[in-house]
Amino acid sequence: MTHAQEEARHLGYNKMVIQGDPNAERFYRSAGGLLISTRKSASIPNRELPIFCIDLRESDENPLG
Repeated sequence: MTHAQEEARHLGYNKMVIQGDPNAERFYRSAGGLLISTRKSASIPNRELPIFCIDLRESDENPLG
């Protein structure tokens, strides 16, 4: 995850939006992800997939950090 964040910063992005698996929520939160929404799974009925946002700005630029 750190490598992906570094690459995204290098390319000029200031955030990552990730559709995750419900069982990986702890992982995305530990990487700085904030749950911003959910989405119905297209392949599994009655399953909601979490959507996370990770702020890639440096902490002095980040109003949350």
